[in-house]
Amino acid sequence: MDTNNLILLLVAVQRFPLVLLYAGPDALLPLASFLGAVIGVLLIGWQRLVMFGRRVFQFLSAKFQPAGKR
Repeated sequence: MDTNNLILLLVAVQRFPLVLLYAGPDALLPLASFLGAVIGVLLIGWQRLVMFGRRVFQFLSAKFQPAGKR
């Protein structure tokens, strides 16, 4: 094996894993759909968590107000 072929082989081996990492639209669309669903569920849960926290804060702030402001 001469030097040029050896260099070409080494370059091809170095770039080979990058070829395996290619993801076309047929692979990315289901992944994007899954991520969108997960983010949607998290946003729904976040809204309920904030609403619960707001109600707890309002309850506690009404409970501990000075007697003159009730």
